Amino acid sequence: MNKRITPVEASMDKLPFGDNIFDLIWSEGAIYIMGFEKGIALWKRHLKTGGILALSDITWTTDSRPEELEQFWKKECPEIDTVSAKLEILENQGFETIGHFILPEDCWIDHFYLPLQESYSFFLERQEQSKEAIELIANDRSEFEMYMKFKQYYSYGFYIARLL
Repeated sequence: MNKRITPVEASMDKLPFGDNIFDLIWSEGAIYIMGFEKGIALWKRHLKTGGILALSDITWTTDSRPEELEQFWKKECPEIDTVSAKLEILENQGFETIGHFILPEDCWIDHFYLPLQESYSFFLERQEQSKEAIELIANDRSEFEMYMKFKQYYSYGFYIARLL
């Protein structure tokens, strides 16, 4: 595999690759940092025609939500949207959807939040109980509480699309 995979450290919005070189771009839980639409627009140039984009992003699973939840995610991730809106963005960017699904609750709780919480003590110790580390953990806990309270309204959507 070492001859086929080369790790590269780079900013995801300034990837050091040419145009039309990849068969696949895979991103889990990262595109929200720069925004779904912007990320797709930036990354698609690196895909060959027929190349696959596979990514996950925070997604509304209902058409309406409590105001408290709307305000929380407006601050955390202004581009959160519904599955249909994200599929439309992919289509407008020149992709055809191959498939999509919503990640189940256990992905959030058992495979993300609980392991994250188990690392807090070690993290705080390594960060010497810094103010920034304490604030980061407080933010994580707030997000977890919000998820437990409102999990029926959102999750991560996983989207797979082919560049036409």
